[in-house]
Amino acid sequence: MTPLRLAKCHCDNYQADGSCLGMYYNRDLSVAKCVPLPRCLLHEPVQRCPYFEEIIVPMNLEDRSRDLQERTRKEFEEGVNQYREATAVPVVGQRLCVACLERNTSSKTRRLCDECRDQRRRETYRQSKRRSRTSKCPHSKLVIA
Repeated sequence: MTPLRLAKCHCDNYQADGSCLGMYYNRDLSVAKCVPLPRCLLHEPVQRCPYFEEIIVPMNLEDRSRDLQERTRKEFEEGVNQYREATAVPVVGQRLCVACLERNTSSKTRRLCDECRDQRRRETYRQSKRRSRTSKCPHSKLVIA
C-alpha cells in the first residue's frame, strides 16, 4: 500500500479530487488552522505532512476478522515505511545523525551515523597528529598575536 492510498483510506483531510483540506486541530478539538491545498502532499513526489505524521501513522487498525486485521496491518505498516523512506522521517525510537541530518544512527544513544562518526574520527586524528608534530619541532615557534 502506498502512502497516497493510506491517505485516501484514513485521512480526514483528503478529498475525492485529490486535494487536501489542510485542517489541523487543537487538543480541545477546535480548529487550529485551515490551509487548503490543491493537491495532497502525499502525491509524487511525497512531501512531509504533519497531519499524516501526527494522526495517521500512530493509528491502530481494528477489524473483526483476525486474518483481515493481520493483512491490513501489514499493508498499513508497508505504506508508513514507504512514507518514512520517501521523506526521511526517522522511525520512533531512532535518531537522525546530527552532522548530516539524513541517516539514522545505529542506536538511541549515538549522535552520529557510522559514516559521519568515521569521518570525524579521521579528522580529529589528523588534527591530533598535526598538533603533536608542531610541538616537537624545535624550529617551529608559535607566534601569538
